Amino acid sequence: MVFIDSELNVIKKASKITNPSQIPGASGRNLITVEDETYYHKHMSDSIFLIKDETVYPKFKLDFGDKWAWENPKNNESIQRAMKMFLNEEGFVVMVNPFMNKEYIFLSYYQGISNEQKGYIDRKSGRFYRFDMRKDNGENYDLNFLELEQNSLVSSLQSYDFEEFIENLDEDQWTVRGGFKLREILYSENPVLLNIKFK
Repeated sequence: MVFIDSELNVIKKASKITNPSQIPGASGRNLITVEDETYYHKHMSDSIFLIKDETVYPKFKLDFGDKWAWENPKNNESIQRAMKMFLNEEGFVVMVNPFMNKEYIFLSYYQGISNEQKGYIDRKSGRFYRFDMRKDNGENYDLNFLELEQNSLVSSLQSYDFEEFIENLDEDQWTVRGGFKLREILYSENPVLLNIKFK
């Protein structure tokens, strides 16, 4: 992470990479803004840092215990070993993408490359709650977190999953907005934008 001025000159560097991930690429966002605070989440990290006065402070550790794949530094010694761990679906968490506001930290985390899990942490109590994303056929809904607003989580869902998704809700728990009819959404090839409110 670097801090730059309006001329793009480097003012200060922070969060030096001492043990870079052997797996290239990035996932999710690195910077998270919550009201007047800015947080930083490094790619392939289980920690969230608070940025204050051009200094980075550790704030949250997403504790997966011995299920965090990179807890063992040997798993990141070579690209071959790291990729083997990344492709392994034996329950090790290899990546986490946080979204947060003052009350919650919502997480998409991956146990292997294709086993995505979702849940949230109540910041006040510190308790974690996992979302059950299973469909009737045993597969998971492909629900993507996009943005966390005041009291709602903006997400997208494939249109072919929308009908089954709302069947799990009471009629007074969902509504269609934007002048669309439910039929138009169900037969669309575009993802459905969801605004999920928590009470």
